[in-house]
Amino acid sequence: MALGWASPILRSEAQDRGPKEKPVEKMEDKAPKEKKPAGKTTPAIEETKKKGFDGVDFYYDVFGAPPGQDPQENFRNVKEKDIADKPKVMARQKKLLNDRYQTDCKTVSGIVMTKGKPQPIGPAVRLKEGVTWETLGQMTPEEIKEKNLFPAGFRRLPHVKHEVGGMVFPQIQIEEFPRLERFDVDFDLPECFLPEFPPPIFLTTHPELGDVSQGEVLSIENIDRLFRGLVTAAQFDGLRMLATQFAQEEFNATHDRKSDKPSLGITCLDCHVNFHTTGQFHLNPDTRP
Repeated sequence: MALGWASPILRSEAQDRGPKEKPVEKMEDKAPKEKKPAGKTTPAIEETKKKGFDGVDFYYDVFGAPPGQDPQENFRNVKEKDIADKPKVMARQKKLLNDRYQTDCKTVSGIVMTKGKPQPIGPAVRLKEGVTWETLGQMTPEEIKEKNLFPAGFRRLPHVKHEVGGMVFPQIQIEEFPRLERFDVDFDLPECFLPEFPPPIFLTTHPELGDVSQGEVLSIENIDRLFRGLVTAAQFDGLRMLATQFAQEEFNATHDRKSDKPSLGITCLDCHVNFHTTGQFHLNPDTRP
């Protein structure tokens, strides 16, 4: 027989399982949570960073500051000093170049590079005052050495900031890739003497195609569009590696750098633009020893 009523116990359990009304929260009861300013950390974290690693006395840590110093503060101090010293550094290098070479741009009509840039004649090496090539040619090597008349322009050309070194790129390349700019130095050679930018790319496997760069600088953004179908799969993967950024002494993600912002680094094709060059240099034996 069906019952027309439910047990009080069952009714009570059903009511307990049913939806309950939540107490209404008043806006004045909610205290706004305090937000920490972006880029700020707690004092405890800052103190720990300054203290460094207990029991390990690094002469210079990998994050860009000696133990006990704040890397960010250290970077700011170094950057400010580098920027203040930059005019003096560049003036010193300009004087060295002018003492060694005739850097005025001279060209000959009709002599041009592949894409039409005039081919410079020079720079010419300067001789010491009162010395001519004829008189120098009549002297023995011993006499030239004894009188210190060997042309300085044939000596090694120092890095613009030899005590620091690192990769330095010309302004024409920095304009296309701002990540290559340094705050401590500029490129030192006149633009007239640099190769045309961007350089052309000719494939020995497809000489009939001419310049396959199509007037672009090869980078990770266009290697697929420019080279797919022109090279093998293995060659294409090699191109990918050449266009991939790797950390370098002056361009990296730490505070020990010379770029304004942290950087993923430099690619092989930054220095060997389109497998050629734009005159960029490093502190290395073959260009700026």
